[in-house]
Amino acid sequence: MIEALNTLSSWTPYLIGGFSKNIAIALGAMLIGTLLGGLLAVLKFSRHRSIRQITDAVISFFRNVPTLVILFYLATLIPNEISAFGDSMVLYFSPALKASLALASSPLGFTAWNLHSAMISWKKNDHRAALLFIPNWMTAFIVTMLASSVSSLVGVDELVGRSNTVIGATDTHLMVPIYLNAMLYFFGFCYLSNWLVQSIKQRISQRLGT
Repeated sequence: MIEALNTLSSWTPYLIGGFSKNIAIALGAMLIGTLLGGLLAVLKFSRHRSIRQITDAVISFFRNVPTLVILFYLATLIPNEISAFGDSMVLYFSPALKASLALASSPLGFTAWNLHSAMISWKKNDHRAALLFIPNWMTAFIVTMLASSVSSLVGVDELVGRSNTVIGATDTHLMVPIYLNAMLYFFGFCYLSNWLVQSIKQRISQRLGT
């Protein structure tokens, strides 16, 4: 037990650095997913039936395809760098960026579906239902944050990947406490985030009535 605590203590800065990448990946995924999902939510109001049907099909796709599948496809299909305008500009796609793009599929589908409903509620003057999109969006962020733990499967140097590095650099019999430590990082972050979500929901209910 003492050996495990000493090991975790000495590697804590390294592990925190990995966890910060999980947060960055999740935030990037939410940004991409929210922007694209917001566009789809607006397109659902189109007067053209064909546009609405295509939009619904795209939303359905991203709501039902497993994130892990998209992650492996993007990691395989997108090269690490792409030359544009000849060789005058090079676009770099790091494993972390690919992970954010893949994980964006879930918030994209969530935003497109729920923001559209929120906009309808707002038009009906049901402001409470509309504003509940905000804490629900934060809940989607928590889910995305948890999903970021699979990023290590495509070479992202995040918390789980760094935990594996620590296990390899120390001793395999410390595997359980090291993984439990990683779980505590996610649990603590998500617990505090969930507390904030509930607090926002209560404030919305208090201000606009139940």
